Amino acid sequence: MSHEQNESASKPVYPAASERALRKQLDHLDSHCKRFIESSPFLVLASFGADGRVDASPRGGEAGFVRYQHERRLLIPDAPGNQRLDSLSNIVQTGQIGLLFMIPGMDETLRVNGKAFVSLDPALLAVFAHLRHRPRSLIDVEVHEAYLHCAKAFMRSHLWNPQHHIDRTNFPTMQTISNQPSNPAKPLAWITGGATGIGLASAIALGQAGFRVVVSGRRQAELQSAQQQLQERSIEAYAMPLDVADPQAVEKVASAILHEYGCPKALVCSAGTNVPNRYWAQLDAAAFAKVTQINLNGVAFCISAVLPAMRAQGGGSIVVVSSWAGWRYLTFTGAAYGASKQGLAPLVESLNDQEGVHGIRASLVCPGEVATPILRTRPKPPPQEDMDRMLKPEDVGDAIRYVITAPPHVCLNEVVIAPTYNRIYTGAPDLKRPG
Repeated sequence: MSHEQNESASKPVYPAASERALRKQLDHLDSHCKRFIESSPFLVLASFGADGRVDASPRGGEAGFVRYQHERRLLIPDAPGNQRLDSLSNIVQTGQIGLLFMIPGMDETLRVNGKAFVSLDPALLAVFAHLRHRPRSLIDVEVHEAYLHCAKAFMRSHLWNPQHHIDRTNFPTMQTISNQPSNPAKPLAWITGGATGIGLASAIALGQAGFRVVVSGRRQAELQSAQQQLQERSIEAYAMPLDVADPQAVEKVASAILHEYGCPKALVCSAGTNVPNRYWAQLDAAAFAKVTQINLNGVAFCISAVLPAMRAQGGGSIVVVSSWAGWRYLTFTGAAYGASKQGLAPLVESLNDQEGVHGIRASLVCPGEVATPILRTRPKPPPQEDMDRMLKPEDVGDAIRYVITAPPHVCLNEVVIAPTYNRIYTGAPDLKRPG
């Protein structure tokens, strides 16, 4: 690679600056610059130290927080921050500064360059006595250059256009990033339906096995609670809200995961639902569509979103959480649930048939009755004493961990797990179809 480090070498590559571009550069702040500064609530401050280390730092406040003193002087309050003092240290060492002022909604910017000093002068600090958090020091700027910069960069970036703003819930909070910097050396698992039940138990089991985990679910409060539970166990965990029934949302979240954390080594599709009106006498088309869109289509959406990246990385594990109803017909689960879960078996088998040559393995996990919140959607929920004898979410989570952490040459195509006291065999009043 060729690096051009001198001005004379780079000039032939670019045409000469226009007369207009050169003429706009001032050695002072005119009335337009003054108005721009008084309307600006935000700037980027660039500086460099004696060792050549360069720093750019954001500064903000109410519009006009930078005080115009006269055409060659500005005062910038140093608001309380993280105490790194990078900018102040650089200014003390070299005294050189560059400022880029911005106004929300305006594509043009104002550039100001000059000499700077760190001041503790009480008379100057008194200028900012009205601020709630008074600065301990300020930056006294001697203006050498000032000019308005054209709008092209902001127009190209669509920075102020809300239609181009990201969904903030798809990006981890700064607190999460600071507390748990992502470690790309650790494998990544994405768990849908990861806020509760089998999904959360799988996230815990995989996290304790050394995985980073991203949990997705529809309910923000439950998702935040799940993330907190994971982090309390020292698991590197991130939360991304998602309705798997929305294919566009799935693509968006999958893309964000790939961009921020890398390709998942494991995908656990655990999102599922059922409806109380599950027998044909009460079941309507809308309820049927709701169940199949989440239980079947949602699985296909998530798999489709990660398959290309898994192929590119040379392998991965996909676990699809089905049900005993996906293994054997059950009356009490209803038509929509049974059909959607039964449809997962050929889906998983097709993955092993077509993607095994790429190092991708898929497993259909079919639990019997598990004491999870979905049981409360039954027309007649089971009694507590029966639930106490059912599988726990942790039992299934441990099985899923084994499926995913098995040697790469091992594929557990189908796993059926049930409680020893199996009410599907023994029968129970609440499992009987209404007369």
